[in-house]
Amino acid sequence: MFNFPARAYNDVMAAIRRAKPLPGLRSRIRETTAGVLVSSGAPSPDWNHPWKLHPRWVEDDNGDGHWNVTITPGFVNGANAVIGKSDKPLTADPSPSLAITNFRDATGMNGHYPALFKKLGARKPLEPDPILSSTLEENAQVEVALFPEQYGSRRLMAADVLLHIDHMGIRTDTFFADPTTGNLVIHSPAFTPPVNRYPYRVQTVPEYIAVQYPTMLERMMGTMDEPNFDQLLLGTLWLLSQPDEGEDTQPGPTWQPYTQHFVFWNLGYANVNKFNFTNPQSITIHTGLAFGLLDSIGNSMLAPINDAYADVMNGLNETSMRGYFWTL
Repeated sequence: MFNFPARAYNDVMAAIRRAKPLPGLRSRIRETTAGVLVSSGAPSPDWNHPWKLHPRWVEDDNGDGHWNVTITPGFVNGANAVIGKSDKPLTADPSPSLAITNFRDATGMNGHYPALFKKLGARKPLEPDPILSSTLEENAQVEVALFPEQYGSRRLMAADVLLHIDHMGIRTDTFFADPTTGNLVIHSPAFTPPVNRYPYRVQTVPEYIAVQYPTMLERMMGTMDEPNFDQLLLGTLWLLSQPDEGEDTQPGPTWQPYTQHFVFWNLGYANVNKFNFTNPQSITIHTGLAFGLLDSIGNSMLAPINDAYADVMNGLNETSMRGYFWTL
């Protein structure tokens, strides 16, 4: 009787698998008589990815209305995010919506918007055209506008949707000290608690501004105040008006919505959590001469030096609770 060991079978199958290409993430393979073709498997533009914005116009009972967005649920560290101040999770049924009532006038953003809107007839940014001047004769001059076109007559408004995450913050506490002890001021780190109970929150603002963290100069001056939150731009809602819309008209149901996304996957988030504060040791004098009076005078003279050293050490302080994101 012929025996076929399991080890031999496993070795043959492993060799076959090694010789056969397998499709990876967002990639496709196609076997042909000439070989194997590898191509990208990018998702469809209509792919309902995490954090996707779905805008719609909602009317109130009194006839007024506003633009709302519902968001395809996305997760942070496997946990739900909530909408605005309502504490309703994105996974609730029915899906909660985020009311957008404050917009920025993107028409005057000096061209800092997608070029698509210029082709659709958005007004040119409100800035003077560059002028090319040329002297033809001694007393004659001609001015030629380099960009005379005005694109169109449609207004463009926008609002940003961001993910807000609360965490512990760090600031510098400054105390005035007795100069006879060798210091005029004493710097020490202090923690600032988070504001909201639920850490992962989706909000809307007219324009996203990146969170500003303390600079080295602010640390050295003792004015460090590290924010107790982080923010990530999820997407932007663009609204394009009908032609010849008035300057003071707010976005209404006739405006055309467009969405621009910056995050397409679930997120991971973590804090740096660095605690590396070195308490500087002041230089002091201990002689006991003149019943200790000379010690006090000497320490007062050393106080500015000790303070300068403490400022440098505070600037090099690496204590931080800053957070960072990654996609999953």
